Amino acid sequence: MYTKAQEIIDNEKYAVISIAGMRGTGKSYLGAHLDFKQKVDLALYIDVVGAFKKERQDLDFLDIDYIPKEKQIKYILNKAFQSETKELILDISLLSREEMVEFIDILSNCLIQLDKKISLVIDEIGEVLEQEGKYYSHGLERIIRIGRNKNILFVVMITQRLQKVNKHAIALSDFYIFFKTLHNLDRKAIKEILGYNSDEFKKLDTKLKTLNVGEYIITNGLDIFNKTKNLELEEQNKKLSKQELLISGYEKLKKLK
Repeated sequence: MYTKAQEIIDNEKYAVISIAGMRGTGKSYLGAHLDFKQKVDLALYIDVVGAFKKERQDLDFLDIDYIPKEKQIKYILNKAFQSETKELILDISLLSREEMVEFIDILSNCLIQLDKKISLVIDEIGEVLEQEGKYYSHGLERIIRIGRNKNILFVVMITQRLQKVNKHAIALSDFYIFFKTLHNLDRKAIKEILGYNSDEFKKLDTKLKTLNVGEYIITNGLDIFNKTKNLELEEQNKKLSKQELLISGYEKLKKLK
C-alpha cells in the first residue's frame, strides 16, 4: 500500500506526526502500515488496545504484562535489531495506566541511549500523555521534543480523543493527519492546535464532519493537503497545478492496499 501519508516518511529526514479521528475511521490502520524500512534500523509499535496486532499479524510482537527492568528492555530491543523484519509490536494493553506510563518512561530512556535509527508509533497516545491528570510520560515527551537528535527519526502519535491529549506535546508535531471527527471538543482542539480563528476553521470543520471511513486530511499547520479517493484520481492530479492539488479531494486507504 502506498499513500500520500507515506510520502511524509519517504521525503522527510525526520518528523513527528499526529493522527486523530473517531474510532473505526482508519487511524490505526494507517499508522500500522506506514513503511519505515528504508529510513530506520527498527520500527517499533506500541500497542495500547491491541489494534496493531490485529492489523499487522505479519510482524513479531511481545505482550508486556509486567514492568521489565531497563536491561530487559535493552535485551528485547537488541533482539529486534537482529530480526529479519526489523519491526516489533510491544502490546502493553494488559498493563494498568500507571504501569503503561512507567513502562513508556523506561522504554524512552532506553531508546534515547541507542546508537540506532528508530521509528516509534504509539496508538491511543492519550493513555500516557493525557491533558490533565497523572498519566503523563515525561520520557515520551522528551523523545517528541529531542528524539530526532538522538536518532529517533519518526514519532507517530494516534488518538481518537484529541482533546484529552496534552496540547503541548501534540503542538510539537510537524504534520497532522485528521480522520472524521464529530465530537465538538475534539474539533475545538484541532482549531486551537492549528491556531485558526473561527472563520478560518469553518471550511476545515465542515470537511472533518463529512469524511468517510478511510478518508483523511493532512496538514503541516500551514497548508492543508487533501487526499484523492483512488489511484486514478491521483494520476489525474499530477497534471494539476500545486494549488489545485491541495484542494482536489481525499484518499481512500482501503483502495490502495
